[in-house]
Amino acid sequence: MTSSFKGSRRRSLALAASLLAFGATGSYAQTSYPNRPIKLIVPFAAGAATDLIGRVVGQRLSERLGQPVVVENKTGAGGMIGMQATAKSLPDGYTLGLVISTLATAAPDAKKHGFSLDKDLTGVSLISQMPVIIVAHPSASINSFQDLLQQSKMQKDGLGYSTSGIGSMSHLVGELVKYKTSAQLLHIPYRGGAPALQASLAGDVPLQLAMPTTVAPYVLAGKLKGIAVSSRLRSDVLPDVPTFGELGLKDLETTEWYGLVAPAGTPPSIINKLSAQVALILKEPEVLGKLKGMFVVGNSPEAFNAFISDERSRWASLVKSANLKIDE
Repeated sequence: MTSSFKGSRRRSLALAASLLAFGATGSYAQTSYPNRPIKLIVPFAAGAATDLIGRVVGQRLSERLGQPVVVENKTGAGGMIGMQATAKSLPDGYTLGLVISTLATAAPDAKKHGFSLDKDLTGVSLISQMPVIIVAHPSASINSFQDLLQQSKMQKDGLGYSTSGIGSMSHLVGELVKYKTSAQLLHIPYRGGAPALQASLAGDVPLQLAMPTTVAPYVLAGKLKGIAVSSRLRSDVLPDVPTFGELGLKDLETTEWYGLVAPAGTPPSIINKLSAQVALILKEPEVLGKLKGMFVVGNSPEAFNAFISDERSRWASLVKSANLKIDE
């Protein structure tokens, strides 16, 4: 046996050994997940309902998984900036995203930002659903939905309403109210629910469409007035506010929803582990207390992906039939 042949054989054996070691390491990395901190991207500003959910779930995931779950707020473009960051991350389970109903309506916006909602993100679990509520600043002298309709038709440019951004569920509900009632409303988008709330509290904008958990303390304190909620049932945090159905607008019944997603290609073992932990978290009394005002509805990755698909079909039909403007 020549020395060159022996050298070649040793190199082949070394390469085989290294490949086996890599395979074992890769397998171990999945079974030992997580072994370092996880980043949870929240696509809206601190203080918004999305941020609250992200921090509550993130804290409990951290305690259950034994690794820090670090919430990072990446705002802008109605949640697209945060979702883009999630979609473009490595599919290794160490970057997750907290998404909202925008995921069902923003396919064109996602394309503009260089990613696909269908191909680049995958569901982990639905977390909760919550109605949209219309609130008014006291200076607007709007005490009922009928007042809103009357005053809107007296405004040259329409009655202004703030939301967390273009294409958000709050924006969609505002546009549907215009479509169904002929109300004259002017959308004023902000970079997240918190800035929209500040504008509403300051009286800079007469109306705001938001989540009950965001505005409830201010409604209860008399700093804002609750006008109507979009869910089938009244909100348990603001039970005196009537539903759209009670106002004769049953066609407008809808909810904002929140869920956990990961970059497409994340190993199923990791997705399933995360989903199982979220399901347990959403049964904890302390968590349910912190998410008061929401309908908590954890589910499997498969069920969440099917839910997203159904929501996309539903909203695509509504947007087309109502000729809604969600890409101003």
